[in-house]
This record gives sequence, C-alpha cells and structure tokens, in this order.
Amino acid sequence: MAAELRMSGIGNLPNFRRVPKPWAALLHIAVLGGSLALFLGRKPGFFRSEFILTHVSDFYLHVSNASISCLLYAGVGYFWLMLGVSMKRVALAGLAVIVGNFVYELFLPILNTRDIIDAWYGVAGVVCGFVVLWVIDRRGMVPSPAAGPTT
Repeated sequence: MAAELRMSGIGNLPNFRRVPKPWAALLHIAVLGGSLALFLGRKPGFFRSEFILTHVSDFYLHVSNASISCLLYAGVGYFWLMLGVSMKRVALAGLAVIVGNFVYELFLPILNTRDIIDAWYGVAGVVCGFVVLWVIDRRGMVPSPAAGPTT
C-alpha cells in the first residue's frame, strides 16, 4: 500500500512545486481564522466587536462579503502558489472574484438585495487576501524538495 501511495504521488506530494515556510503557513491560517471570526461576528456573541460597531455601525451587515471573498481568494490562491502558479495569475483570479462580486451585487438579485456597499466590502476582502498572498509569494515560499530539480 505504501509503495502505491509513493508511486501515485500522494505520499510525498511531488505536485507541489513550492512549500510554505512555517511563518507563512501560520500567517495564512491567521488570516483565514480572522476572516472567519469577522464572519461569525455577524451574530451577537464572542466574535462580535463593540469597538468595530462604535466606529462603523453597519459593519456586520456587510462583512460577510469581505469574509467570503477573503476566504475564497486566500484559500485558493495559497494552494495555487504551492502548485507553482504565478502571482500574476493569482492576481487575475482576484480580479475575477471582484468582478463576480459586482455582477452579483448589481445585476443578480438572487437571495440578495442589490447593495453596492456589499460589493466594496468584497473588494476589501480580496485586497486583504492579495496582500497576504503577495507577501507569502515573495518571502514565504521555498522550492519543494519532493518536486525535484526545475529546469
């Protein structure tokens, strides 16, 4: 069984061309956790911040767009970086998420009321994800030893 796993690439993951440094992996987990905490703050309880509410009273009405956009973009983008996808393509994916957000908020009222502010919160989520992915791409990834030599 172990030989089959090694041959299929599951055991040593040779398809990952780059692997994150420990601090980059922790940063990514922290961003995903922070985004999830903001999303969970929509309901009263542990994750709701009174500090945020005093400064931006309608923050939790729109934060789901920022959270979902950041989770989607940072999650997929991180995986793509490990696969060796260029940051340029990852940035284009971010633009696609932004365009999708605006199209959905302005033209598709399915399970949604049209709200341009929601779309702008989605932009903020993608921008936060982009900054983190850019830092991880520039300083937090190293070539995978399992990928073998690159030419």
